[in-house]
Amino acid sequence: MADPRLAARHGAGTYDILLRSGRQRVTVPVEVTALPEREPGDNLAYGEKATASSTHGRFDPCGAVDGDSAWQNWSTSTGWNDGTSRVFPDWLAVEWPKPERIERVEIHTYATPTSPASRQGIKDFDVQVREGGTWTTVREFRNNTAAHITASFPVRETDSVRVVVHSSNSGDYSRILELEAYGPAT
Repeated sequence: MADPRLAARHGAGTYDILLRSGRQRVTVPVEVTALPEREPGDNLAYGEKATASSTHGRFDPCGAVDGDSAWQNWSTSTGWNDGTSRVFPDWLAVEWPKPERIERVEIHTYATPTSPASRQGIKDFDVQVREGGTWTTVREFRNNTAAHITASFPVRETDSVRVVVHSSNSGDYSRILELEAYGPAT
């Protein structure tokens, strides 16, 4: 899947991507479609710019804002995994080109039927918003064992939301399948 932010930066259309391996070169056309217009109640993080403190392998931050929270797709690079084993804090953020009104953040941490969030998910973390260049914690979570976490708070106008992870239940990595942000319904 092509990065949905390409459409915002370059416009929807077909782009040629040049792939090189040794002396071989192949040009592959990639179709980029624009994100659909948002409706009230839509996930405002979907397809937006995502950044992180570090990244492990192919688990790029944009995988955590791709609209896919299914653990079954973890191996296809959906979701984010930090790149510093046993070193905390880690953070994952989503940013908007202009401030948005946000009142709820939903986090889907890594969990499977055989490896639940109580063993693999994020444990201690803060949800923060950036206002005027300053990060403010709007919710704190400690000893989390849930796979899907909802952080509700009074409406804030912000250009970025981030999750700062202080520890995971596995003690090694921070893993987030999807980060979602929602504004007021009206």
